[in-house]
Amino acid sequence: LLLLGDSFGLGSGTSQERTAASLLGADTKLYNLSMVGSPWHQFMNLRATLPSLETTPQARLVWLIFPGNDLDEQYGSFDPVEPLEVEGAASALRTGTRRFARRSPLRNMLLRSARPPGVDLRSSPAGEVLFFRTYVQRARRSEETLRAHKNFSVFRQALQEVKALVEPRGLKILIVAVPPKAEVHGDLLEPSARARQDLSETSPFARVLRSICVAEGFGFLDLGPAFVAEARRRSAAKAGLLYWRDDTHWNEVGHAFAAQQIRGALGD
Repeated sequence: LLLLGDSFGLGSGTSQERTAASLLGADTKLYNLSMVGSPWHQFMNLRATLPSLETTPQARLVWLIFPGNDLDEQYGSFDPVEPLEVEGAASALRTGTRRFARRSPLRNMLLRSARPPGVDLRSSPAGEVLFFRTYVQRARRSEETLRAHKNFSVFRQALQEVKALVEPRGLKILIVAVPPKAEVHGDLLEPSARARQDLSETSPFARVLRSICVAEGFGFLDLGPAFVAEARRRSAAKAGLLYWRDDTHWNEVGHAFAAQQIRGALGD
């Protein structure tokens, strides 16, 4: 099993052994090639790594696509690139210093103590829940707006380029639409959404992504409806959330639920 994705594939904020990737890899060999960035970055990583990987004709590629930022991240050229040079000592020292500063416990404590800009705060039985306003706004984009986005063509090309890479090996692709927190726990942002939203309803982004998958011959799994239904079940049982209260990512419960849904879609 090959896994592509961004911070959801990496399991940001969750202990490694409890991420969806680790759970999916518990009973099968899994290469997790997820990395922060756009689908273009993930394609480039796959292109650089795939020649060194051993795969069988039964192998599958699962790609987590997140509407919160995958369309809006940076994209580059798909042309072949020269091998990267080894980082020199001075550059490595600068990179290490920046990495240490970003991971500083004191810095993270101060950041968590202050309410960041562009965040909406809502109360819930589990405590105060933060929503990143940009992701809330992006979750509401229409199909027409999504298709007119400046990166839509290169986003689709990234999917096609991955297809061209893995098809000669006989790998089948499953694209997984990852619902944003505002979609799953939207009733906290807008209480009337609970009564109004159809549990089987898919988001505009998921509908656009599904149409691409049908055209390209990919498998497709929209986690949105299942996550919304599970969130409501857990809310009624006062069992907590599927995302971290102060972050945009799944918590360990969300990862376990995602792994269960993906395993079902793979037929395992």
